[in-house]
Amino acid sequence: MSKRVSSFNFMAIFYAAILSSSFFWSLVMLDRVMEKMMSESQRIAVSHISLALITLLILALLPGEGLATWGVNFKNWQRSLMKGIILGIGMGILFSLFSYGWSLSGWHFSKLMSQLNKTETLIQLFSQLFLVGTSEELFFRGLLTTWLMKRYPYRLAGLSGGVILVAFLFALVELHKLLFGFPPGKVLVFVLGALFYGLLLGGMYQKTKSLLAPIVIHNLGNSLMLLAGLGF
Repeated sequence: MSKRVSSFNFMAIFYAAILSSSFFWSLVMLDRVMEKMMSESQRIAVSHISLALITLLILALLPGEGLATWGVNFKNWQRSLMKGIILGIGMGILFSLFSYGWSLSGWHFSKLMSQLNKTETLIQLFSQLFLVGTSEELFFRGLLTTWLMKRYPYRLAGLSGGVILVAFLFALVELHKLLFGFPPGKVLVFVLGALFYGLLLGGMYQKTKSLLAPIVIHNLGNSLMLLAGLGF
């Protein structure tokens, strides 16, 4: 019996790792398919809309009490929304400081506004504010974390084993960037940042039983980092 449980648990991690990698490669594949049809910012938007809809369809078809079982609900939505906004702003500021450091002294509001006059930039900002975090949270927290939390209910520092496992998988996905020529040092920073982000987002999902706060944190944090970069 113990061998069967151990094997099943190992296979659950294996399947989750395959699914995590598939999410990334699906984005790459969709981008390549649309490469000659639209701009990069448009491709990002369409890719994440597509994956969000596909994930929602999968969640709706899985056993359980509908989408609510997988975190697509509005439990305590006012408190979740407030926490999401506060932590999203905090994460956006923290990661901007970590990414740009003293370079932020060269940040100018006028440069930001000049960038926001461009259609491509506005599409990119829209994607970060509403789409990227939504598709990733539906998949990594809604699908994978909910599934693995049931199989790894034990806790470490208050976090479910499923939350911790998915946070590591969320971070390891960043290693794929090595295949596209990203410097190893920069990829390591991405991995560590994603691990911290994954633990925070997973912990918030575990606490609220809703994807609302994680989605708001993720989208708002990403958007603030984008805005910080546009001001140079």
